[in-house]
Parts: sequence; structure tokens; C-alpha cells
Amino acid sequence: MRTFIRLLSLVLLSGAHAHAANDDRTSFDLEPIIELAEEQFMGQVQIDRRERSEVLRTEACDITHMQMRVSGADLTVRSLFVQYGDGSMEEVQVREAFEKGSTSRWIDLAGGTRCVRTVYLEATNNSDRRRATIQFFGKKDYTEQRLGRLLIENAERGEGLHLTNACGFTKVRMTVLGDSLTVKKLFIVYGNGEVDELQVRERFDRGQSSRWIDLSGNARCIEGVFMEAASGPSFRPTLVQFDGFKPQ
Repeated sequence: MRTFIRLLSLVLLSGAHAHAANDDRTSFDLEPIIELAEEQFMGQVQIDRRERSEVLRTEACDITHMQMRVSGADLTVRSLFVQYGDGSMEEVQVREAFEKGSTSRWIDLAGGTRCVRTVYLEATNNSDRRRATIQFFGKKDYTEQRLGRLLIENAERGEGLHLTNACGFTKVRMTVLGDSLTVKKLFIVYGNGEVDELQVRERFDRGQSSRWIDLSGNARCIEGVFMEAASGPSFRPTLVQFDGFKPQ
């Protein structure tokens, strides 16, 4: 393992020197940030009597905001609480009166990115005949950022990507921009020197991307990426792009 880490360090160091000569092979500077948001359905409860308390069990993680959407009947909210993954509770402030078809604002959750385990709702259905349905949604605010690109020659070989100031990432993704690619090994080197082997499928066609791959631990600093791979049967060099996922 020590021999491998030394070899990996040499590859990344040589990649750093190669940057000035060939920008497709290695890249220091991160590309501009793309700010995105993703909604996540947390679940729903129904109020079919005049006044009632409901409990929603959910497994919504990595969310920064929550929203409730009311349908079926008008609703008066008495109280709304959320319980986080660490067991702490927060009373969420929303307006009292909701007409059917209306929504709350996107509610900021305390503490930044959170896991929500339970939602407690006490409310009154203002209709004697219709059931009120309350759906809860979470929102993840995050950024995508290009980490850099590697150029894989037609022969099987290892290539390294050296990074600076690449911190706060929780996931990475690779995209094959050139010819098809066969991946043998893929490693991430963190800022503290720790090496993590990432599991991806072996075969990638042109234009295909991997899933977003979770990095071990919390938000990480990435010092380098090392890939051992071979390009496809056309024997043309293949360009591989790496992107990082950073929650806000």
C-alpha cells in the first residue's frame, strides 16, 4: 500500500508539471460554479377530521429547506415540528391558514444541510366533507464544479489529475467525452493524504457518465484523481471529465 501511495504521488506530481504543456491532461483551477437545486418528496399525511395530529416518518437527508403543499381542503395549521437525524427538534414557523392548492414558502432548516426523520403536524381540516392532503418536500441546494479532465491514450495506462483549493465536496462524477473507455481503477487522494478507491462500472461509451459517487467522510478536500484505463477499439485518445458535488 505504501508503494502504491508513493507511485500515486509521483503520478500526480508529474501531472502538475504537465499542466502547462497540455491542459487536457491535467488541470489546477476549478471551473466556475453552477448553482442548482433539487426537490425531494418526503411524504404526505391526511387530515380527515376537524382537528388532528399527524406524524410523518421520513428518511430525507442532505436537505436545506422544507415546503408543505395542501390539497383537497382548506387547512388551519396549529403547530409544525421537525425532528432531525441527531434527535434534536425544531418548531417550524409557517402561516396559520392554507387554502387548498396553496403551498408554504421554502422554510430554512436550522443548521444548514440536515437529515429529517420525523415531521409532526397539528392542524384543523376546515371542510366537513373533504379530506385534506399535506405533502412535504425537501430541497437540496448544491453546486456542481468541474474538477478537471484527463486524456487517456489508446494503450492501457495510468493518468493523474492534480487539484488545488478543491474543498467541500461530498461526491464526484466522471463523464467520457471522447471514445469509449474501459476503467481498471479509479482513486481519489484527499487533502490529508488519505487514498480512497472509488467503485465504478468498467465500461463507458462516448458521452456516458457515472453516477454521483459518494466520498467517504463528510465534505472533503480533493488533492488528486488517479485513473488506470484504456480507450476503445478506435485507438483514439479519450478525454474524461471529472465534476464535483458540493452542498451549500
